Amino acid sequence: MQGATGPFWGHNAIVRVQAFAESCGLPELQGKPPFGGHILSHDYVEAALLARAGWKVEVDASIDGSFEEGPENLLSFAKRDRRWCQGNLQHIRLLLAPGLAPWSRFVFVLGIFSYLVSLLWFGFLVASVIAAVTAPPPDYFPEPHLLFPVFPSDRTKEMIALMIGIFGLLIMPKFAILTESVLTRRVGGFGGAMRAFWSVVTEVVLTSLIAPLMLMYQTKAVLQVLSGRDGGWPSSQRGEGQLTLVQGIRAGLWITATGAVALAVTAWLSPDLVPWLLPVCLPMLFAPVLISWSSRPLTHKLFITPDELTPAPVVRSYREIHARWSGAPQAPLPQPGLGRGAQHAAA
Repeated sequence: MQGATGPFWGHNAIVRVQAFAESCGLPELQGKPPFGGHILSHDYVEAALLARAGWKVEVDASIDGSFEEGPENLLSFAKRDRRWCQGNLQHIRLLLAPGLAPWSRFVFVLGIFSYLVSLLWFGFLVASVIAAVTAPPPDYFPEPHLLFPVFPSDRTKEMIALMIGIFGLLIMPKFAILTESVLTRRVGGFGGAMRAFWSVVTEVVLTSLIAPLMLMYQTKAVLQVLSGRDGGWPSSQRGEGQLTLVQGIRAGLWITATGAVALAVTAWLSPDLVPWLLPVCLPMLFAPVLISWSSRPLTHKLFITPDELTPAPVVRSYREIHARWSGAPQAPLPQPGLGRGAQHAAA
């Protein structure tokens, strides 16, 4: 997504004031929200407008000392994701805007489909169940007077190829980065080779458990936007921290009910499909527990980053000032989840 006309994110951006003032007057889209009104995902649009005016927009990963914290629990993440979903789907109306660079239009398409894909995945699961239920029984003698039966075509090779493709797309890059960090000896900043390895494995397991929940949240968000429901711009609540099980039940009971109904209907209509749906439906059944449990602070040494082992001066200063103002004792390490990298826009 990067290059000379790539996007930038609204935080941690270094922008020429003159370029921004002359190029980035955002239009108010005609009509009512969610597709009209103010543009919510404005930073991608501003980057496209800068590129249209001839300015370079790129990410400079060589600059240290720039940080951004993500949401602390799944509910906060889903709330922010709802706004991003509406903002990205608004970009449908900007795809044919005059003068935009081709790459800027492509970035818009990527952002749009990053949310539509959840709806497509959900539809694929439903279609798979319907196809299995409505499929006619195999006919081993489709023509009269055949001496030998005609067996259905074996799809094992295609299924294996699909599994390898999914592994290569979703999991292989993580282990490729791990291998690169070992070969370049950067792995020490992540707690060593073994700790980094188990961090990657744990991350794969956790994201696999959380993915069905995000499927439901994003599908709900897309359907809300397409049905004309405006999500607005809810404020980000920093420091929400850990969620109780009761809060998890309130937020995830509808996901649990959806997973239970899906399993029950599949078991009734096509029991052979139940094992294939378990990786999706089981996390949905335990959605309240996952929502609550995943919000707990880390109590182990996995997911260590170089910025935790060697805090940047700006982080140390922040923690010292915060401790002095609040009267709280200074923690020895910065909060996990911070990452390096600053962005140049309109260089």
